[in-house]
Amino acid sequence: QGWMNAPTELKQDSVLELEIASNMLVERIDAVLAPIEKPVLLFSGGMDSGLLAARLAALGRNDAVLFHFSFGKYDAETCQAEAMARHFGVKLEICEGGDLNQLACLEEPCRIYPTPFADESTAAMFGLAGVVVEQFAGEGVTVIDGTGADGAFGMGAKVRRWMKILKIPKALRKMLGTPYRAGEWL
Repeated sequence: QGWMNAPTELKQDSVLELEIASNMLVERIDAVLAPIEKPVLLFSGGMDSGLLAARLAALGRNDAVLFHFSFGKYDAETCQAEAMARHFGVKLEICEGGDLNQLACLEEPCRIYPTPFADESTAAMFGLAGVVVEQFAGEGVTVIDGTGADGAFGMGAKVRRWMKILKIPKALRKMLGTPYRAGEWL
């Protein structure tokens, strides 16, 4: 409400500042992406990965690959990712959900998955990482995780709940965590 009543000069200055900030952000992203050899972007088709894919396309990166995890043929995100890849003219490779070993992160729970059940995407993302490593082994690619916000939305409350564990004295936490560290939690 207050913004609507702001003087026109303030609105114009703010738009200019927004444009300057936007240009600075694009320049910074491009400076990071430009020197990367053979980029493979973990691509959900959402805002984060979409922005990175757009910048790779704008930089003319014909060597870029968008790597998408799909929950199946009729996955709405997969349809979106395919449309975006076509629009950007960037190669898209799709990994189907059945290709993942989603339980691999539980093989060494304390080392690989130190905060159990904090993020339900951990198992799938760990499995996806394994598929990416297998698929691009020996090709000298650089993997860019464009799925940042996908796992982050709604995580604040979950992480805060898990952080309450830190109120338990360290010695007691260590004792209670012994079975987990030993892999005897199953």
